[in-house]
Amino acid sequence: MEDVVRAKRPARLPEVLTVDEVAAVLRLMDGINGLVARLLYGTGMRIMEALRLHVRDLDLGYRQILVRAVKGKAQGRKNDDDLYPRDPARRARGTEPVGWDVRPR
Repeated sequence: MEDVVRAKRPARLPEVLTVDEVAAVLRLMDGINGLVARLLYGTGMRIMEALRLHVRDLDLGYRQILVRAVKGKAQGRKNDDDLYPRDPARRARGTEPVGWDVRPR
């Protein structure tokens, strides 16, 4: 048994869809499934966060979505809600106004 060499698993890289492939997939989805898929892709929220949304969580005037009881918050913390950005492109550039990320309950 000393001469036996353990086989090595090949390194697997995650597969990433191109922007065109994502657009094609989203075009094929409609109804509630399409809406949830667009929310997940466009905001980066988790599946359960999207499924727990209520109409009252949407602020269309400010183009914000209030997500309640988000994952990763410390237990016992009073504020476990997050606001998704109005404009992810501005957020990525660092030009989004400061102070609107988290809204107290």
